[in-house]
Formats: sequence, C-alpha cells, structure tokens
Amino acid sequence: MKTTENKTKILVIDDSPVARKLVELPLAQKGYSLIFATNGQDGIDLFEKHRPDVVITDWMMPDLSGQEICQRIRSSSQDSYTYIIVLTGQTDKDSLVEALALGADDYLTKPFHRGELLARVGVGARMAGLQRQIVSKNKQLQELALTDVLTGLPNRRGIEDWAASQLSSAVR
Repeated sequence: MKTTENKTKILVIDDSPVARKLVELPLAQKGYSLIFATNGQDGIDLFEKHRPDVVITDWMMPDLSGQEICQRIRSSSQDSYTYIIVLTGQTDKDSLVEALALGADDYLTKPFHRGELLARVGVGARMAGLQRQIVSKNKQLQELALTDVLTGLPNRRGIEDWAASQLSSAVR
C-alpha cells in the first residue's frame, strides 16, 4: 500500500494558505507527492503539466470556481482519468449535488476530519491505479487481437486492418 501512495501525485488547488497547509500535513506524512496551486488558473496549468492522479480543489475561489475547474479537467483529460475531490464550506445538498454533477468524484466539507481526508484520497488513489490497469490491459488486448501468439507476427485480422489502411491511403 505504501508504494502505491508514494507514486500518487496529488494537486491541491486552494486560495487559502491555511487550507492548503491543513491538506498538506496529513498527505505529506503518508508520502504522497504533492503539487500546490494558489488559484484556479495556476491549478489548470499545473494539471496540464503534471497530470496528477488526484485533484483536491476548493469550490469557491476568486478567479475560477470549482465548477469551472472540474469542467476544464474533465474536458482536457480524455486520455487519462483524474479523481477530483471538492473542498467546500457549503453544507447545503444542492451545492454538493451540483459539484458531483459537474464532474467531481467526491467532496469534503470544511472543516474536515484528517482521517476522512486520508480515506477519500486513498479511494482516489485506488481508482486512479485501477484506471491505469484498465488502460494497460486494453492495450495488451488490442495487441493480442492483432498478432499471432506463437510467432508474434500479425494475424489475419491484423493484416486485414493493415491492408484496409493502405488502401484508404492509396485512394487519397
């Protein structure tokens, strides 16, 4: 379990230095790799650069709201999956339902319990790991579907796919 946690990258987006520190302390003790952003735009830029497994974002910030951050992350991460946890001071169910509907996977209300934060981040890390395994297995299955297991050469399906792509290139 410890080795998975050490490889998990977490992006924390919050405009409050106190909130960032409250998130940082328990996660750093567990050995997670942490990246911090002080506003929404920096958070999006860091997300594009590092592609973290888990994003913890404040719902209300001056430049970009948690709503916009969730939408941008979901629209830009077509090739990989990122688990998004929203931190919010609002406890009304409508806000929480809105956050989940807009792409968040989980939420925590402020002030949060340290153990609950660690548990929810652990769930996010497991989900990201499972997603990586699915992508890896799908690539392996795709390769096996197009090659002969004994020789490693393209099988009939692989040759037909190759021929079809060559014919469509020749038509152009």
